[in-house]
Amino acid sequence: MRCYAADYRPSGVARTVCIKLRNGYHEIKGANVKILTIISRVLLGALFVFSGLNGFFHFVPTPVMIGKEQEFMLGLMAAGYFFPLLMGTQVFCGVLLLTGFFIPLAVIILAPIILNIFLYHLFISPKGLPLALAVGVLELFLAFFSDPHSKTVLQIFRKS
Repeated sequence: MRCYAADYRPSGVARTVCIKLRNGYHEIKGANVKILTIISRVLLGALFVFSGLNGFFHFVPTPVMIGKEQEFMLGLMAAGYFFPLLMGTQVFCGVLLLTGFFIPLAVIILAPIILNIFLYHLFISPKGLPLALAVGVLELFLAFFSDPHSKTVLQIFRKS
């Protein structure tokens, strides 16, 4: 089975999503796609609400940073406005994802933040790379399979 885009019902909800595995393609049926989308949305939303609120209220202690980690964070803190803006954006987008309103907007706003988190852990602090990869996978899944915009996004990548 070759599948380049999801098969859609007239309502715009995906009936089937094909995932390429080592031993071939695996189908995920419509109800499961909807459940996976909700789980992804809630996990990503809760993570960003929690981390954004932690940036304001510091209920989880910040780990000790040395070397490149410390230089990077001191550079961002020197701007003064950056961390309040970042934390506020994370809370805002997390709430959008948790409530299910304006999911495309939240996904688009979070994309550069998630890319920066991934690159930070890739080049500066590799110990957080597995979590950064998981967040990136959740973001990509929402970008391609969330109901309000998935049909349009997948049409862009459909083979002619």
